[in-house]
Amino acid sequence: MSNVSWINRDAEIAAMTAKHLRAEGHIKPDRTNAGGQAWRYSVTEVSHLSEGLVHAGNCHKFGFEAVPGQPGWVRMSSSASPATVVSRLLNMARAAA
Repeated sequence: MSNVSWINRDAEIAAMTAKHLRAEGHIKPDRTNAGGQAWRYSVTEVSHLSEGLVHAGNCHKFGFEAVPGQPGWVRMSSSASPATVVSRLLNMARAAA
């Protein structure tokens, strides 16, 4: 299988996973402190997707920040889409395995 096929497959899995997590309420729309579009993620799901690599105690090292007034939720420091974030977490878990 070519690299392009693997990339397309991984992107499709990440998009479907992100859609599923949004439907279950584990990913929610949010606003940045500057008023821009952002997404917040359940710390539990972030840890699950990364197979424990990213958790509440170290999420800031991986580009996440706590959501003020929302314990148990984090958001990316960038404006990355949910599918991009899910793909990144899945790839981190795969690389660590």
